[in-house]
Amino acid sequence: MRQMNMQKAVSLILAVVLALAVLAGCGADEKLDELIRENRVGPYDDAFHTLEPDTVMVTVGEAQITWQALFHWIYYSTVEYERRNGEIEDWRAAAASGRTVAEEIQANALSYALEFAYMEAGARGMGLDISQKLEESARREMEADAANYESYDEFLEAIAAEYSTEEYYLYTKEIAGLYSTIYYAIYGENGSYLADQDVLDYIQDEGYLMCKTIQFAKLDPETGETLPEEELEKKRSDAVWILAQLDECKNREELEIRFDELARQFTEDSGYSNNQDGYLFQPGDLPDQIITAVQGLEMYEYTSELVETDGVMYIILRIPINPDVAPLSISYYSQSADSKYSLRYQVSVQMYNKMVSGWSREYPAVFSQEYQDLDLAAIMSGE
Repeated sequence: MRQMNMQKAVSLILAVVLALAVLAGCGADEKLDELIRENRVGPYDDAFHTLEPDTVMVTVGEAQITWQALFHWIYYSTVEYERRNGEIEDWRAAAASGRTVAEEIQANALSYALEFAYMEAGARGMGLDISQKLEESARREMEADAANYESYDEFLEAIAAEYSTEEYYLYTKEIAGLYSTIYYAIYGENGSYLADQDVLDYIQDEGYLMCKTIQFAKLDPETGETLPEEELEKKRSDAVWILAQLDECKNREELEIRFDELARQFTEDSGYSNNQDGYLFQPGDLPDQIITAVQGLEMYEYTSELVETDGVMYIILRIPINPDVAPLSISYYSQSADSKYSLRYQVSVQMYNKMVSGWSREYPAVFSQEYQDLDLAAIMSGE
């Protein structure tokens, strides 16, 4: 059966965590302060110096976003904007979104900073805090980053050029680790704590189907041409014999065992070795003939005759949805034994991200007067 591209089901928080992998972000605070005082960092020093670094701009529950943290993301968002659109000449010009350039960059920067603040606020609301283990892990990552530079001073200069600090770098790494820690506490490894019925209830309106197949190719694998009629007739004759074998099964257990035996013996499915538990799919993942055939079967019922598409003939057995199978649309990525792409895992991630997204409503952002008075276009333009 054909496979489709992996569907993206990743939350903004995960995207931010991935973005951190390309960001420098640590250094001794004293060294950073020295570099800033000497005006040796970044092209927007004057803008940065309009407020004290520790000025609180936004409060989310017990979490705070300081000017330093926000400006780090302003700088990052500026670099990203200029990478896509070229150098900014007028911060008050209209961006593609309809906002001004300054408004768009500020909104992007705020969204980055808020994701971490929401995670911190939500974790604290659950009675969790940054553990020593997370701190040690973040520090190891920082040390690994520093090892990529010729000297620690050079490393600090790179950090300072992005208006970040060791403290904030460690914070973002700790929050990224906290994201995983909370997930594992609730859902276990790969969603293992999530009950089968919870998975089935969650996806009940998404049209999932599952089946096993015995497939016969109609096309020559090398030329793509239709096989000679005598070969096709031989395969149809084999299919008739297989169906007769299935008809002799006396119960469901016997049927499943016999179907698997016959599949191993006869199927010409190139993906069979990786999908012996069956195919899990949604409408649109497979040809309409297959979808219609499966929908017309009762559970553990098989087709009484071959179902044909342009290139393949199928005997199909409908089976219950197995949460530990990867959906066909992403199963290409799930061939290893330690796969994280099962339906159970996908549902657990969606449920977790929904919970995390809810923290933005549970802990609304409170903007300080300094944030409300901020005119990014003016300070970035040097007005």
